Amino acid sequence: MFNDLRSKDRPWGKWFRLGQWQLPESEISLIRAYFRLYAQNPGFRWNFVEEPPFDALLIDESVTDINSVLKKFAPRISMLVTWEQKNNSGSFLQRPLRSDNLEKWLRRIEYEISQQESSSERSVLTSAASSTIQAANPALPTFSRPTGMGGDEKSASHSSEYFKLRRWPPAMLLQKNPVRTRLATMLLRRAMRLEEMTAITQRPLQECASFLNLLKNSGLIEVYAEAVPIPQPQPSASKLQSEEEKMPKIPVVKGFIAMFRRKLRL
Repeated sequence: MFNDLRSKDRPWGKWFRLGQWQLPESEISLIRAYFRLYAQNPGFRWNFVEEPPFDALLIDESVTDINSVLKKFAPRISMLVTWEQKNNSGSFLQRPLRSDNLEKWLRRIEYEISQQESSSERSVLTSAASSTIQAANPALPTFSRPTGMGGDEKSASHSSEYFKLRRWPPAMLLQKNPVRTRLATMLLRRAMRLEEMTAITQRPLQECASFLNLLKNSGLIEVYAEAVPIPQPQPSASKLQSEEEKMPKIPVVKGFIAMFRRKLRL
């Protein structure tokens, strides 16, 4: 292993692996030196390693059969190291290797990999939640299939069922997400269909359906076959009494005498 930066003094977290293929020894030594420099930052999460698996792979421009190299090591992302100026800078790393350019590239790759893993985890969790709900109640439609895997989203958008929150969800479900907070607020006020949620929030159906599945899996959702009327608040007895006191009072005796005098034309 070239550089293993993990130690007891540094938090572990998620680490990424950078490899190389047929780079000259001088550049390998330079990358080692760069990694020792990067290690001064506690947030740096890369190791320069010799053996696969590789999250990222630097390939020398002299390699002719790049496809064979990619098939052999199967890195998530690869970069060709070259002396020539290339228009597509996203696939080439310019020589001489500069510390700032290499670090920027590693940061970008780290972000892209993390986003891919987060998206994959969300898909797995959503699919598992949907399967659990569907097994518990086959009559309920499945909402959270990923886009492009079938017609579930279409059937969900035309579902006639209404959903309402039993109580406010815990913070771990809301995750300080303003869209989830708004959806929870709406569902707590009245029963709604999925298509209403997407129309009001202007968010994708997949996003609303995913959050709805989480709420249902937590036992926080009630399902209705038709719209539930919103209960109108009844005025309290004290308010009725106050309104009666505000009404003008007509003296009964005085009014009767006035009417009697009019009839007698007095």
